[in-house]
Amino acid sequence: MKFPLLALIVLLAALGCARAAEPSMAFAKVLKEQSSSTREMSYEFSGKTFLLHVETTPIVADADFERAEILPDGMLKLWLTEAGEKKFDEAVRDWYQKQIAIVINGRVVCAPSLEATSFGRELTISHNLPREEAKALVASFPRKDGR
Repeated sequence: MKFPLLALIVLLAALGCARAAEPSMAFAKVLKEQSSSTREMSYEFSGKTFLLHVETTPIVADADFERAEILPDGMLKLWLTEAGEKKFDEAVRDWYQKQIAIVINGRVVCAPSLEATSFGRELTISHNLPREEAKALVASFPRKDGR
């Protein structure tokens, strides 16, 4: 009787760790078809729901971002680290006019087609992110003054 209970506890702990390991913010490529390297994620835009095939390995994730800020117009501005900029630009060099998913807290908030092949360190998310969610995300980054 103790073994099944112990196995259940270990399983629940492992699932909790796996969920905790998911980044709070990630940019990932969207493929046209499902594959073993993708997961299906829904995305709502303009009152419609789309099913996306998002790569499970992100282009950039939490550690690749230096800071975030909510702009006066409600947009979210993100700064990549130097390493994050290099990773992002290398990954999207051949992804021109193809779609990426911007995933925040496990939810696709934006899925733009890339209109450039190099972006620099500053990125802006312009829509579909609730203000409270944006505030929580910004609070998870170090403040501009380093505190």
